[in-house]
Formats: sequence, C-alpha cells, structure tokens
Amino acid sequence: MLIPQLILFDWGDTLMRDDPRSSAPMCEWPEVDAFADAKALLALLQLAGIRCGLATGARVSTEVQIRAALQRAEIGHLIDPVFCYRNLGASKDTPQYWHKLLKQVALPVNSILMIGDDLQRDVRIPARLGISAIWLNRDSTAECCGPGYLSVHDLRDVAARLPQLGFQLPA
Repeated sequence: MLIPQLILFDWGDTLMRDDPRSSAPMCEWPEVDAFADAKALLALLQLAGIRCGLATGARVSTEVQIRAALQRAEIGHLIDPVFCYRNLGASKDTPQYWHKLLKQVALPVNSILMIGDDLQRDVRIPARLGISAIWLNRDSTAECCGPGYLSVHDLRDVAARLPQLGFQLPA
C-alpha cells in the first residue's frame, strides 16, 4: 500500500458550497462556506502529514482569488498547490489540464489521488491518465466504481476507502 503524496480536491460543491447563480469570483460573495465533511477530512489529512491541493475547473477566479475564498472558509492553510484554468491555461475536462498539472507537481502519477463531485471531469478523466480518483456523490445513493476510481457520499468516508485504491494513511 502506498501513502498518497498529494490528494487533490475539486473546489465547488466538493470543498465549498458553490452558487451557480453567481458570476462573480467566490472570494467576493457575501458568504462562503466549506462543507463540514471537507473540514473534517482536511484536518485528518493534515494530522497524517498528507499534502492536499486544489484542482478546479473554475474559470472566473484567479489563483489569488481562489486562495482568498479558501482563507475566508478557514481552510486555506490546508491547501497547496492550487490549480485552475487561469494558471494552467487549459480546461479541466481535457487531458491537457491534467498533463500540465502532473508536470508541475512532478510526482509519480500513482502517488496522487483526486476527489471531486463531477464524475467525468474529476474522476473518469484523471483515472484514464493513471490518477486514482474518488467521486463524491452527495446527491444520491448511486455508487459508481471503475478502473482506478470509486465513490463516497461523505468525505469523512474517504480514509476508510483508501485501501481499495491501494493507499493508506501513515500509522
């Protein structure tokens, strides 16, 4: 079993509540909120010494604005690096996004885990490139597993499911 060297999270509706009606950067919203299960998992991973980053498809926000929103939600100190459309110059639903991300992190692909709520962009595309992934499905009881990925309904369940992807947390 491997200890993950980097766990990447999607941003909107994975770590923080998204408001699809808003066209402004999240850092400018009157209220921002991180999910309780996200805070719990990030705290657990920090205690375990696991590096956590963000891989978002957000197009409106710059990396600086994303970091400001993460700070407002009191999780900014737990997230680094941050990858987005604006700093990679590629859309998250393309392999180019993931290739550029992998080049920047310079880690073995099998040491990275991606967690997100979009089955295609956050799970299936990275899994096809060798990045293990977890689909966060808060909306239904549907399960979806495939080569290199599985699903959870609450982020607090991630640690218990890591062995199914060949990962473990340090003792």
